[in-house]
Amino acid sequence: MPALLFLAAAALSADNSVGFRSPVSTGDYGDAAVPLTWSADQNVAWKTDLPGPGASSPVIFEDRIYLTCATGEVESLSYHVLCFDAKDGSEVWRFTTPQTAFRKPNVGFVALHGFASASTAVDETGVYASFGPEGVFALDLEGNERWRAKVGDNTHAFGTAPSPAIAGDVLVVNASVESGRLIGFDKATGEQKWEAGDVKRAWSTPVIVEAGGRTECVLSMEDHLAAYDPATGGELWRVEGVHDYICPSPAVKDGVLYAIGGRKNTATAVKAGPVDGDRVLWRIGEGSNVPSACLVDGLLFWVHQDSGVTTCVDAATGEVNYKKRLDPKPGRTYASPVAANGRVYVVTREAGTYVLPARPEFEILAVNDLGDDSVFNGTPAVYGDALILRSDAALYSIAGD
Repeated sequence: MPALLFLAAAALSADNSVGFRSPVSTGDYGDAAVPLTWSADQNVAWKTDLPGPGASSPVIFEDRIYLTCATGEVESLSYHVLCFDAKDGSEVWRFTTPQTAFRKPNVGFVALHGFASASTAVDETGVYASFGPEGVFALDLEGNERWRAKVGDNTHAFGTAPSPAIAGDVLVVNASVESGRLIGFDKATGEQKWEAGDVKRAWSTPVIVEAGGRTECVLSMEDHLAAYDPATGGELWRVEGVHDYICPSPAVKDGVLYAIGGRKNTATAVKAGPVDGDRVLWRIGEGSNVPSACLVDGLLFWVHQDSGVTTCVDAATGEVNYKKRLDPKPGRTYASPVAANGRVYVVTREAGTYVLPARPEFEILAVNDLGDDSVFNGTPAVYGDALILRSDAALYSIAGD
């Protein structure tokens, strides 16, 4: 996400770091003048082919875009961290490492998103990428390896997905699949500083929250939302979460976390930081199992990963404003919606991008198709007034009128 866009200190840590949905953990890019419509020959500022597929999202730091992908067969994969110039899409550098850890055959749901699903985390010290049992890799900003560390050897038919998160001098990694742990690494050396166990069935990315004068690392996992001290790994609080495996990461604003997930569809609003009384503000039986929610102008938006039903909820009360199916029905959606310029952008896997107004009344303003026959799994980012999209085949900058 663009380094130039930051939330208030009450919402997220103010350090100069970016990653999956951070520092814009709400998915709201404000008044960035992203286009309403585009096609293969309209409002495409540039297009750059990618060497292989990936479900990771573009992460933008100081005019560069960082992305991951994988190439090769399941038994002999190579993992790549790619760096592009955000202004013209030219490749700046590429880091490649061959697979050494055993992978289960490409069966089950991992076939839908592949082996490069975790987005990078980036700050002035470098780029941090996670490839599941292959480990975590720390690179400098020119693509040179600084260190690597293992997080466990277990695999799952769903594959792996959580992106690393930066909290000051600590890199936090959700290794639920690989070892059932949340791990804090020294960002400079790769030394493990702490671990928290019993992290159950969580494919979600940790969020770093500033609330009530302290920094918390919050993870949404099966049954619980739990907050940890990012310096020590000590647990700060735990509340009831979603009673199923978790993919979405919470949206955060003004010290409140909005978590959704589960096949039973649950959404809840929870206060972070020191709290007197109940942390849970509301809880409803609505949600989505894969995409995270977008929060804009006091409204939560999400799309169901299978049905294409879009839900709009009042963030203050949990009241549902609408539940409407996208038309034409889009098939699966894995990317999380983002907002800009008073609109919500919903990127589907194979049916293009649906554009909705960021208001409590349902309307489809546009459906945009780039003519790319591959799959779009990554959540888009915004650079200036451009929407940055990635498919399995290419990286796009969408800009214009």
